Amino acid sequence: MNLIDYVHEQLTPKRELPSFRPGDNISVSYKIIEGAKERIQVFRGDVIQINGTGATKTFTVRKISNGVGVERIIPFSSPAIAEIEVLKRGKVRRAKLFYLRALTGKKQKSKKEDTLQSNISSIQKKKRDSAIVDSLFFFDFISQVFNKNGNTSTFVKWKLTFIVINIKR
Repeated sequence: MNLIDYVHEQLTPKRELPSFRPGDNISVSYKIIEGAKERIQVFRGDVIQINGTGATKTFTVRKISNGVGVERIIPFSSPAIAEIEVLKRGKVRRAKLFYLRALTGKKQKSKKEDTLQSNISSIQKKKRDSAIVDSLFFFDFISQVFNKNGNTSTFVKWKLTFIVINIKR
């Protein structure tokens, strides 16, 4: 092992952070020290890139504040990160979302896939905490669809999630 690998190994964080990708909407709780006081500031936005490896790995979060785009580059190994929470999963086809800087309004939002946990919690809130999730069923299957002539076909992938809820009356 050479010296650079050893230093990277020593500097990489030992804690577990949630996995997220570019396009995901996350909330980063960041410790800010002002004199003798310490407070936590929450920065919510979309991840537009993940850069580097090991101790130098960083991610960039972008949000719109008062009509102005604000970006913050945060190192994964920063001790100032108190918590990272994934709010929504984004569905994008790029690793670097710099094109979002030029877009305005609703065009700027990427397609979001709500996390399953947020769906369950919203159902429980609607039922006033009387709903208990009994079980979850996930189905991934591929079906083959033929055209009218029957000589060519298309494969369609389906993802279904069923949530069985027990409601107390």
